[in-house]
Amino acid sequence: MAGVAVAPTSDLSSQLASLDTLVMAGSSDRMSLDASMLEGYSGLRIIDLCRPRTIDRGMAELAGVVLLDLDDVNKFVSDQLAERMEAVDAVELIIESELADFGELAWLQDMNPVLRSLYEEAEQVRVSELSRSLKRLGSSDPRVAQELELLTHRIVNKLLHHPASSLRERAGAEGFAEFLEDFKTIFRL
Repeated sequence: MAGVAVAPTSDLSSQLASLDTLVMAGSSDRMSLDASMLEGYSGLRIIDLCRPRTIDRGMAELAGVVLLDLDDVNKFVSDQLAERMEAVDAVELIIESELADFGELAWLQDMNPVLRSLYEEAEQVRVSELSRSLKRLGSSDPRVAQELELLTHRIVNKLLHHPASSLRERAGAEGFAEFLEDFKTIFRL
């Protein structure tokens, strides 16, 4: 990798001037760097990944030196994980909402053809009976035919209102599939 070099800590003091970031990794029983070695190195970023620490914590107070150790890295990872978990919770809520909407759409796809069949069959019966009644009456008055047309529409709509409402209210509820099958059987759809 360009700009990356691996070097032993024994040669560290001679290389500090050319670094912008120093990553310490490994193990050591002694401090590799102390505050006196870093005076004048502004802009230097040091990441100490060692346990125990190999860099004097007092260096963080030096002007221009940023020191991060495993505790800082762990805090960063924990913070990032917490943010992601919050995002996961938000995404789960969105998914649950979308699944509920999808479930409702699925029930509508099952229910709508049944309701359409119910109303179509009722309309066929209404038109057939209206036609027979108009023939028996022998009336050629268009106002009578129009009044009977409206009357039969209102009767059919009122008769079908409660069964259709019950079906819509139960859509998606537990046992709806069985209710829908019973509904079709009762109305012979």
